[in-house]
Amino acid sequence: MMLLDTHVLLWWQAGGDRLSRRATREIEKAGPILVSPISFWEIAVLMEKGRVSLDRDIFVWMSDFLGTEDVELAPLTPTAAIGAGLLPEQGFGGDPADCMLYATAREQLVPLITKDMEIRRYAARQKDLRVIW
Repeated sequence: MMLLDTHVLLWWQAGGDRLSRRATREIEKAGPILVSPISFWEIAVLMEKGRVSLDRDIFVWMSDFLGTEDVELAPLTPTAAIGAGLLPEQGFGGDPADCMLYATAREQLVPLITKDMEIRRYAARQKDLRVIW
């Protein structure tokens, strides 16, 4: 089991070759994939800004995606929310969505798949989360 960063979720769902070979291999062997509700919020925000488009209505897309047997919704807990809120004072410079994804993966004790270099560098310094790319 592992948690996907939002861009990884979009790239995985779309198919193609944007994921690294390692990320693709890890997703294929992971069993159920965790997806955070924060990713759906982030996709909606990116759609409103014109930076992301989907092939169907976002609610239909979300329902179809969550209906896949190898996808589970990650819990959005108060503990993860507090942990995410404390990350900036601990030197994490990511946006709020990145903070929530990082804290959720850490709380759930699962790796986070992301291409985001800031997340990868922070995790390497902190040694509190396995990040895959």
